[in-house]
Amino acid sequence: MFKRIIFLFFGFFLLAILQISFFSHFSILGQTPNFILSVLFLLVFFEKDDETFLLPGIFFAGFFSDIFSSRLLGISILILGLDVFLMKKVLKNVKKQNILVFIFLFLLFAIFYQGLLAVIDNVINGFGFFSLPEFFVQISYTMFFTILQFILCLNFISRKS
Repeated sequence: MFKRIIFLFFGFFLLAILQISFFSHFSILGQTPNFILSVLFLLVFFEKDDETFLLPGIFFAGFFSDIFSSRLLGISILILGLDVFLMKKVLKNVKKQNILVFIFLFLLFAIFYQGLLAVIDNVINGFGFFSLPEFFVQISYTMFFTILQFILCLNFISRKS
């Protein structure tokens, strides 16, 4: 259990560093893929009922999202926690191996997260500029990489079984 928590810490730290340093060179309309959101969603999607390392994953994902952004510390942790809680409720009644279900649930997950972040950022920083095209580019760009990761996870799981 402790090894998994340490792995999550360094994994999300590495994802945050890659997201802000390396992938900033591959931005579209100033948007880069959100690998932290992507990997957290995959953890939720493929989590077994007996695994309990999701709470540290939420904390580390939100912590590093907040640390490497201009948001107040804790905003992403709270939103990701709420998002994961709602997603776990939805996933109880869904067949997990279907890619269309995966895409639909990821879109819900990402729109809820990004939308709530945008609303909170606008409330805290004053109602400023919000770009709908950039919002959808961010979600689409992240979804592209999340689908690739999903396919890799399915291949890994099928080989492991």
